[in-house]
Amino acid sequence: MKTLLTRKHRFHYAHRNTKMIGDKCEALHGHTAHVDVVLVNDTKGKAVGIPFEQADSIITPVMKRLCHSLIVWEEDEVYKLLKHLDYMKFTILPVESSAENITAYLYNTLTNLGLPVHKIIFRETPSSEIHYPVNL
Repeated sequence: MKTLLTRKHRFHYAHRNTKMIGDKCEALHGHTAHVDVVLVNDTKGKAVGIPFEQADSIITPVMKRLCHSLIVWEEDEVYKLLKHLDYMKFTILPVESSAENITAYLYNTLTNLGLPVHKIIFRETPSSEIHYPVNL
């Protein structure tokens, strides 16, 4: 039997969107992200598919690496100015650090760690969320 299992996590981070010239999001700012990691849970005839603790043992370290970090595009001038500071915590992306790209980063990272990720739901604010992937 296949079901969907959702694990809820959150982390605090800073970022900016350099391509949004003149927009408030161009400035360095922070969020508290609420993330739903939706997994395909195949019981394969057993009572339980993926135990919650097993899923969290993979998801939690990823969220902890992001927590209180500056999630930044590797070409961002702010990163180039700050990267020498030992006390800074960075998560470097090869793309702009938009909510959409952070969502895709989480999906790809967790999938590469072996989790059967169905979807990531990323809430940058209480009123907006990104779903990835989307098959339309």
